[in-house]
Amino acid sequence: MIVSAPVNEGRKRIDILFDNSAVRGFFARLVHSFHYFAPYISVECKNYSTDPENPELDQLLARLNQKRGRVGILTCRQVQDPDLMLKRCRDVVNDGDKCLIIVLEDRDICAMLDFATANKRKNIDDYMEDKLKGILT
Repeated sequence: MIVSAPVNEGRKRIDILFDNSAVRGFFARLVHSFHYFAPYISVECKNYSTDPENPELDQLLARLNQKRGRVGILTCRQVQDPDLMLKRCRDVVNDGDKCLIIVLEDRDICAMLDFATANKRKNIDDYMEDKLKGILT
């Protein structure tokens, strides 16, 4: 994991860049079952009191490429219009560049941390899988 990872010779940054070395679970399935190119997962963190909009998704989308990977996560405090956010995520998938952005709110992260604390890591995979199904269907 690299926090504030420099890209484009340091002219831009990715808030968090994770290595995707998963051999099983959700992130492995993204690669092997859904055929997303994802050697790294780019994460952008937005500490906004309003929903992230198209420019915020576009910022993350601009960081996704054939070098770093085509999967990103946008984290934010809360999504007040989940239907619109889901449509925005679907727009990314339907754009034709084989990219994926999943939006996670604070409550999503807290729920997954609770699963990890309770040693229920399979529930984390299921949780993320449900997020993915919402975007792809």
